[in-house]
Amino acid sequence: LVVFTHSCKFSSTKKYNIILIIPDALRARQLPYYGYPAIETPMIDAFAKESVRFEQCYVKRANTYSSFSNLFSGLEFPKDGLLAGEKTMAEFFKEEGYRTMGVVSSSILWSSEQEKGRIKNQFSRGFDDYFQDTSLKKYPYCRKNEPTTKDILDWLEANKKRKTPFFLFAHYMDPHAPYKPSYD
Repeated sequence: LVVFTHSCKFSSTKKYNIILIIPDALRARQLPYYGYPAIETPMIDAFAKESVRFEQCYVKRANTYSSFSNLFSGLEFPKDGLLAGEKTMAEFFKEEGYRTMGVVSSSILWSSEQEKGRIKNQFSRGFDDYFQDTSLKKYPYCRKNEPTTKDILDWLEANKKRKTPFFLFAHYMDPHAPYKPSYD
């Protein structure tokens, strides 16, 4: 989901705030807006009615690490991971004067892990603020929606008086495995 926000009328000199929300492993075909009847998502449905609908979207590989490497760089790499020297989406926004914020809910996007003396991944590259909770380092290596949303709301509140536009990336893991069905 991508949200563009701005309090003024459209102008080519004004920049929109951009919010990119990724519910990891949530497939469009599992949403009522795309015809799935088993669940209700009234907020997503209402938002989708006012949005652009993409019918054909493709990923290099159906795993988080590969998909985010491609998403953050816009490039398709022969190997997984971001390449040194390649600009990330956050770096492009930053160059255009945006304040950048990322918040992640999975250890896969953790950005300070060392592997053989170098940073294992660089998903935080280009973000002014990159929120990752230490709970991501313990099983099940992800966190629920509530603390992720709290980090986002706290950041928005702390930055609401800034005059610069922002790019906010929010990663949610709740739709992802490990799946624990409820039989209640």
